[in-house]
Formats: sequence, C-alpha cells, structure tokens
Amino acid sequence: MIVGAGTVMEAATARMAVMSGAQFVVANMMSDEVATICNLYQIPYAPGCTTMTEANHALSIGASFVKCFPISNTCGPQLVGLFKTPTPWMPLMISGGINLDNLADWVRSGAECYGMGSLLAKGTAGEIASNAAQVRKIIDETRASM
Repeated sequence: MIVGAGTVMEAATARMAVMSGAQFVVANMMSDEVATICNLYQIPYAPGCTTMTEANHALSIGASFVKCFPISNTCGPQLVGLFKTPTPWMPLMISGGINLDNLADWVRSGAECYGMGSLLAKGTAGEIASNAAQVRKIIDETRASM
C-alpha cells in the first residue's frame, strides 16, 4: 500500500506530511511552496488545477501529475481530451465522481490516475477489499482491451 496526504494547501503541512511518511501529496489547489517541499524530498505532487494555465504552471514547477479539480465530475471523461489534445504528455489525475460504473470510461479517456476516496475508504474491511479488487480488475481489463 502507498500512503499519501491530501488537501495539502501550504508548505508547513506538506513538510509535516512528508516527515510523517507520506509517499505522495495531493491538493485541491496549486501551490509553488508545496511543490518546492515535495521536490526537495522527491515526493510526487498532484496539485488541483482547473485551467490549462494552472496545469502548465504546475508541470513547470515540478508537479508529477495534475489533479483535474474540481472539474472532473462536472465535465466527465471528455475533460481529458481538453487537456491532452494540446499537451498529450500531461499526466492527469481524475478526482471526484469516479465509481465502479464509470471507471472504465475514465481509463479509456487516457487519464493516468484515478482518485476514489469513498469507494476505497468507507465500509467494512471486506467491502473495501472487494471494491479495490473490482477497481484493479476494471483497470486491467480496460487497458488490455485498448
């Protein structure tokens, strides 16, 4: 299991997360200061970006991937094309509204990473394990068919 920290909005929290063992950092916004801390410790950083300007700036300061936020659940899988058409090298994390019914659509869209908080964090240990197994199966089968 890889454990990270989410909603990291400023440098002090980023450093505390890294010192506590976070292996990646995700945010709901883009912060140059958080990027600096993550780059210093070689921790992947995924800032939340809504516009192409924000996303390109995030990559220019060392973000490992761009979290499409809060727009992924509003725009749907078509969002990936909006970012990838002019910048096909941009690694995207989709967050918000992903479930077992639409995950394959997101995989086919070309997004590299999928945030699924409640699907993998709520319920009994058995339910979470079952959901995780279904997620892995959907991703593997969808990628194999592409």
